[in-house]
Amino acid sequence: MATLRLDKRTDCWTVRFYWNGKQVQRSCATKRRAEANRTLAAVEDTIHLVKTGRLQMPLGVDPFDWIVSGGKLQSTPERNGDPKDKRFGKVC
Repeated sequence: MATLRLDKRTDCWTVRFYWNGKQVQRSCATKRRAEANRTLAAVEDTIHLVKTGRLQMPLGVDPFDWIVSGGKLQSTPERNGDPKDKRFGKVC
């Protein structure tokens, strides 16, 4: 089961759901309730399809972003820079 929540800081809707025992919250990227409801329906449908074995998650994708996309995301977007860059956090 997924739920919607209005983020009071941004006035954007977020969707919350559980996946593998972990609670996840992602932005619906909209301030319109009707669009947020469509995202909510896509999340619930995708979770149902995966649990019933009618849809498989591709390897190498972020499962949470894939679920929010309605199962349409095919790969995780590339990130700029190396997240393990040793220069960050160094004290001169």
